[in-house]
Amino acid sequence: MKVRESGMPDEKMWNDFFDIDSILSEMQINNQVNDIAEIGCGYGTFTIPAAKQINSRVFAFDIEKELIDILDIRPKPDQILSWIDRRMFTIHKEPFIIEPYYFGLILSKL
Repeated sequence: MKVRESGMPDEKMWNDFFDIDSILSEMQINNQVNDIAEIGCGYGTFTIPAAKQINSRVFAFDIEKELIDILDIRPKPDQILSWIDRRMFTIHKEPFIIEPYYFGLILSKL
């Protein structure tokens, strides 16, 4: 399913662009990692596999409600508390805060 506003290709094509396991390994995503925030989680391409490798929480944000709706109907690992769409947060640039959340480290592929 292509989400018109985002310009995202369909999910299979998107996932084929990446060697997800290698990327997560290079980023050292493992059971030693504390909370992760992913900005622009899209289809959950990295979010879901990363959540399965850590023992803490994952916060996954996306501005496309349609992508969040797709993720909402899928089973999610326990580490993902909820998928967070644009109606549930506000971004401030200085300091970088995503209200009502605060993170020491945020990873993004934007």
